[in-house]
Amino acid sequence: MRRLAQFVIAFLFCASISYADSFSDIRTQVRRQVKDNGATLQRYSDDFINDLINEAQKDVVNRTWCILDAADLTLTSKTTYYDLQSNVIAIHQAYYTNASGDITTLDEVMERSVRQSNPDYEDSAGDVTEYFVRQSTSDANALEMGIRSVPASVTTESIRYHYFAQPTLLSSDSDVPFNGLEHLVAYNQILAFYASAHIYLIEGLIQRATSYSSTYEAGIEIMKDRIGDSPNYNRSFKSNIGR
Repeated sequence: MRRLAQFVIAFLFCASISYADSFSDIRTQVRRQVKDNGATLQRYSDDFINDLINEAQKDVVNRTWCILDAADLTLTSKTTYYDLQSNVIAIHQAYYTNASGDITTLDEVMERSVRQSNPDYEDSAGDVTEYFVRQSTSDANALEMGIRSVPASVTTESIRYHYFAQPTLLSSDSDVPFNGLEHLVAYNQILAFYASAHIYLIEGLIQRATSYSSTYEAGIEIMKDRIGDSPNYNRSFKSNIGR
């Protein structure tokens, strides 16, 4: 079983994948893997398998933070807290543009440390230097950004933040996992391994469930290792240039 998992992973992630698996392609693959691809008397409905595939997509994204997006906040006078996009998992980086158009990178801090160092920080006016993320206390959005300091008056100041995002739910057969991002196409098929493992677990076929689960977990580890990696970046080489 271990050799099978290694072979499948090598095939999926070392080979060049030239097409994207759609929602229906992945569902078909699940049916083949669990031997439920007959024309009639299928054991599992499309809706059931679709739910497992979407569950797999959420699990992959939450464990690898593979989807990066960006959004903008227009700052307003004496306002400390701003709603983040509803699909935010975590902030990757935030950039502040002041009234003069100068851009600086903001430091992320903990709300507790901000309150401890300056209990009146919500009334402190000036250029923004720090931000923190907390659960929203006043709106439907789950997360909001707090800033220090705040604009004293209405300005053109803004914050652009890059964030790790939740995936869009797959619904149409033509939908492509991971928001259709081309650089994630090679990983689409691991969603089928997750679904197949869960079906075999339901059926009590533990050895088969373990095999597909191991293959899925191997795919997750490959994603963690490769996504965001810079294979041609050499810090020591760069630091020696010009010496």
